[in-house]
Amino acid sequence: MDVPPADHSYLTIEQFCKRTTLSESTIRRRIKEGSLKIWQPGGKGTRVLIAASQLFQPGEKSSKSDRPLSTGNKPVPSHRLPGPVPRWKKL
Repeated sequence: MDVPPADHSYLTIEQFCKRTTLSESTIRRRIKEGSLKIWQPGGKGTRVLIAASQLFQPGEKSSKSDRPLSTGNKPVPSHRLPGPVPRWKKL
């Protein structure tokens, strides 16, 4: 059995969700893409634990996915469905 480093405390995915206010699917997606490191004491297919040191701390730089999207000077694209522009909008 793997032994975790003694200087870390670990949280389950549910506990991590409550502390970060992120959804479980977001946490699992970040684990899959590798931005969150995990420890599975029983091996593959068992309980997933996340180091508490990975919680976002105030004053730290946030990751790319945590920052709000900035449009800068670019115009915001309209959320238009694909296809031709209706005749009444061309007038």
